[in-house]
Amino acid sequence: MKTIAHAWHLWLSDVRENMRDDRGEVNIVATVLLIVIAVTLVIFFRDAIEGWIKDLVDTISGGVDANNNTNMG
Repeated sequence: MKTIAHAWHLWLSDVRENMRDDRGEVNIVATVLLIVIAVTLVIFFRDAIEGWIKDLVDTISGGVDANNNTNMG
């Protein structure tokens, strides 16, 4: 009878430990929250981001055009 009680106690302690060990779910929730925050920020600052990208492309294109028009000879 002692072995059954001991096995039951071990099984019950394993179940309790597994119920407390929820780090995986916390990581998933944190990742989903970060994605939601990032998407919200992109939507909120969409016009500013488009302006920055346009300015960057214009700067890069202007630099390439200026270098292509120089006399290499």
